[in-house]
Amino acid sequence: MQPARSPGRGQYDRTLSASQRAQIQREMVASCVLGILARTPDAVPQINIDDLCSETGLGRNTVYGLFGSASRIVPETLEGALAQFLAAALGDEAEATPLGALERAAARWVGAALQNVAVAQLLLRWQRPALAAAVAESLRRLLARGIAAGAFAPDTLPQRLPYVADVYLVALSEANAPGASQRVLARTLFDASLRLAR
Repeated sequence: MQPARSPGRGQYDRTLSASQRAQIQREMVASCVLGILARTPDAVPQINIDDLCSETGLGRNTVYGLFGSASRIVPETLEGALAQFLAAALGDEAEATPLGALERAAARWVGAALQNVAVAQLLLRWQRPALAAAVAESLRRLLARGIAAGAFAPDTLPQRLPYVADVYLVALSEANAPGASQRVLARTLFDASLRLAR
């Protein structure tokens, strides 16, 4: 999401509250940091505060004030990106049938990955354990609901859940491939989930 700014770097609508300005500034810094991470294939870089200030138009004291310390900039940026992605990619699907919930969950995950491929790839690189845990917990809830309804077999959940969670992560990687098909990827995830349920 691009922050709304008035013309001129570092200039904002004067009707904004201090907390609103701080949120806009954090989004500017986060966007810059994610761009740096996308250009860094091997390791988390040392973020240069002067570069951040130059790209965002913010002062050093402002940047430090937003995060508390330079060491928190990358972790908090990745945590924020993870939270935003998971909010879009995982849902309760409470109104669907058990099978419908699995199908919608697969489509939602792939849709979120394809809508923001660059962020999905960053999270796969830097936040893989957290992604796997979130997917596993979401699937566990969906499957438990189906088991309670008598739609799914109860004895396969613990053994296969990590495997299906990993299939979800593979789908993130495949979303980066040229010509990636949302329908094909979602069907792959649904089929894996269905094998888990049956």
